[in-house]
Amino acid sequence: MDHIANEIMSVVNLGVEVSLVIGGGNIFRGNMAESWGIERAEADNIRTLATVINSLMLRGVLKAKSNKEVRVMTAIPITSVAEPYIRLWAVHHLEKGYIVIFAGGNGQPYVTTDYPSVQRAIEVNCDAMDHSAFILARDYNLPMHVFNFDKRGSMKEICEGKDNGTIISGELH
Repeated sequence: MDHIANEIMSVVNLGVEVSLVIGGGNIFRGNMAESWGIERAEADNIRTLATVINSLMLRGVLKAKSNKEVRVMTAIPITSVAEPYIRLWAVHHLEKGYIVIFAGGNGQPYVTTDYPSVQRAIEVNCDAMDHSAFILARDYNLPMHVFNFDKRGSMKEICEGKDNGTIISGELH
């Protein structure tokens, strides 16, 4: 979690608006459910809650490292620990310079966090993975940047325009 927070702060310190969708695979993966006899929809609910746990942990680490305001917004009602996702609120938070963490995927079973990653990026006008996410990104002309997150400084290098990773877009170069 410390590495993730450091990468995020390196980009925030450049003055970049930062929002991110958090997954929950480190806590629960769908293939675990089958071996335990858990139905797919129930397994997806567990995975959704895992994204909230990871988002709250990341918010805590980011707040410990910085005086920046960090907001967790969820697609599922859980108002005692996070705000409900409302697109206009998310845009407002970003305009104020807050770090916005999107949790809970899109709140529906049978959808990985890849799809809401692209969906939220479109909804809050980001510039910044499953088949449906690629189709959605293509249809809205949203380029995706694939890079090695484990390499320290990768996010900052990308924001500084350095050649790092692969850009996937509908344009031919």
